[in-house]
Amino acid sequence: AEVPDIDLAPISGSTAAIAVRVTGCLGMAQITLSSDHGRKQMPVQCIVDTVRFTGLAPGEYEVLAEGEANQQKLAGFTVTQAYGGQRVLTLELTPLPTVHIRMIGGGLAATDAGLLLRRRDAAGDGAIVPLSVNPIQVPPGYWQLAGRPPGGSNAYVASVSFDARGGRRTRPDPDPDWFEFYLDGAVQAYVALSFSPGRVTGRVKGGKEAIGAPVYLVPVTSLTRQRMNGSRTVYAAQDGTYRFEGLAPGSYLVLASLETTEATEEALSGRAQPVTVEEGATVTLDLSLQ
Repeated sequence: AEVPDIDLAPISGSTAAIAVRVTGCLGMAQITLSSDHGRKQMPVQCIVDTVRFTGLAPGEYEVLAEGEANQQKLAGFTVTQAYGGQRVLTLELTPLPTVHIRMIGGGLAATDAGLLLRRRDAAGDGAIVPLSVNPIQVPPGYWQLAGRPPGGSNAYVASVSFDARGGRRTRPDPDPDWFEFYLDGAVQAYVALSFSPGRVTGRVKGGKEAIGAPVYLVPVTSLTRQRMNGSRTVYAAQDGTYRFEGLAPGSYLVLASLETTEATEEALSGRAQPVTVEEGATVTLDLSLQ
């Protein structure tokens, strides 16, 4: 009623409920229920009590339970559907699954390669977890892996693959900037770095306004987006020069603009200059400030 031209009306029907009981842990556990409507969290006494999430819209839900036993972290995860009535679940908590990163070539340890992990549930993205130990134990569910090699100029992620157990199941709406996998047990990820990255350099033309102007670089193909973990932004120096280092080979869009607020292919389309970067090559590209 407060926003013009928007008509929001509830769909008639029954709401649903999900009841969760956890076993295998001691003391209290934390239950996280996630869907495209957001996340809800409630504590529950292990083994003894059952927690109920009520008033739920019909649809698919992800349930994560986290607890402890004998000073060991435990977790359980499942995906369920609720369409009216009450869905009753029992989750047995087990030790956290393990992600083991195996580096291919280069002689660089996984903990020094700038690798990042992020859990993603039905409600959206979780916090980014830098790979500080390898192997690493994390809660089960849908996960993402990306690489941002230190310094940004020495290497890029050439390929990422997972063993069969971790590579067969992904979310129906994958993030194009991450390598995704499903984790419910031990998963091995094989990460190869290339130490022959490309670069794009040039000058922004526009007089004094070009000083400090943002320059956006957006990967075009899906593989390049995953290798780069999305777009990059740098700022022109006092002499108008700019430089992108550590680029994976592929096609990019490059734009210098004081008006653009987001670095996406849609935002740059029709205004940006296309450029193709080869393995280990340097491309010189001068830009007019827009």
